[in-house]
Amino acid sequence: MSGPPGRDRLLDAAEKLFAEQGVEATSARAINAAADLSPAALHYHFGNKEKIVEEVLHRRATVLNQRRTAVLEAVRRKERTIDAVGLAEVIVQPLADFALGEGKPGHSYVRFLSRLFAERPGVIVQFLDENFPEIVRMFDDLVQGAAPSLSMDEVRIRRIIAGETAIHSLAHICLLFEKEPDARTRAEPLIGSLIAFIAGGLVAPLA
Repeated sequence: MSGPPGRDRLLDAAEKLFAEQGVEATSARAINAAADLSPAALHYHFGNKEKIVEEVLHRRATVLNQRRTAVLEAVRRKERTIDAVGLAEVIVQPLADFALGEGKPGHSYVRFLSRLFAERPGVIVQFLDENFPEIVRMFDDLVQGAAPSLSMDEVRIRRIIAGETAIHSLAHICLLFEKEPDARTRAEPLIGSLIAFIAGGLVAPLA
């Protein structure tokens, strides 16, 4: 659901600036200016820059994880396992479709995630654990079902590595196809390679 116009403009401006400059390099003043609002607008709507970082992260994640949850719950209802490629697709496909689909609605968001992962390791992991614990648990259970020799601690580590790999790689792919009107189709070979790479990493036995 959309919020007040000023609030939405601040979120859009912040997402774009965070994607281009990084979170740390972007000031509250720059966000207000990019949104064409008064110098006090961000403080009025969010309180501080940390809160708007959290809100930028949250507003897209909810929609993306609804799709992931639907896939995982369908698997669980059928009481079956899912192979490594299917698990990798759960991580990659919703983000790729959002970032590179018609109009590239998630282009800036994916680049923001990549910047955030690089600048503040652990923030996205903590965010998912706190806000989407059920999908995290379902995913980890299915990974262990596909690779029973792995401990749950190892599964968690691999999920985190897989998520970060997907985000950084898709941010790079976004830039490669930034000016392509059919970016999703053009990027399909790279996305396929990314899925295959992540699939191998999720279930490979420990050396």
